[in-house]
Amino acid sequence: MWYRRSRVRIPSIAPFFLLLARFRHNCRAGGKGLRSIAIALYSPGMTDARDKGLTLNPKFDDHGLITAVVTDVASGDVLMVAHMNAQALALTVETGLAHFWSRSRQSLWKKGETSGHMLAVRDIRIDCDQDAVWVKAVPAGPTCHTGARSCFFRRVGADGLMAVDAAD
Repeated sequence: MWYRRSRVRIPSIAPFFLLLARFRHNCRAGGKGLRSIAIALYSPGMTDARDKGLTLNPKFDDHGLITAVVTDVASGDVLMVAHMNAQALALTVETGLAHFWSRSRQSLWKKGETSGHMLAVRDIRIDCDQDAVWVKAVPAGPTCHTGARSCFFRRVGADGLMAVDAAD
């Protein structure tokens, strides 16, 4: 594994900006950038401070990722599920536009960069053990790459898949 076990406690929203600054510094210095950020943030196991406290300390997985669930801020509908690395999370907070890590392309991407269907972030929440984020956003068009409003446009039933009515 490429990470080491350490604990980092940075109060408030400051970690995002510190992470971004550290990433940029590491890239300029010839460091591994993203991996060194994930190394610094990884903390094994659940702790009371992580579970109940107000210190941001994301628990990235072995690949430096956390799950991101995106919902429509107005309707509450689930729009998509993706993954974020430390840089994507920091850029999302910094810019107010959703950024993710593509596992298939192994690259950072800003949602809607080519289609124009950006996700304007209104709120970001992190779960109790800090290994998943909930992004509440205003979509500027369809969220799914298929052109559907949501990536969850099919229902699983006893007879297989069926289309979900937009009003459902």
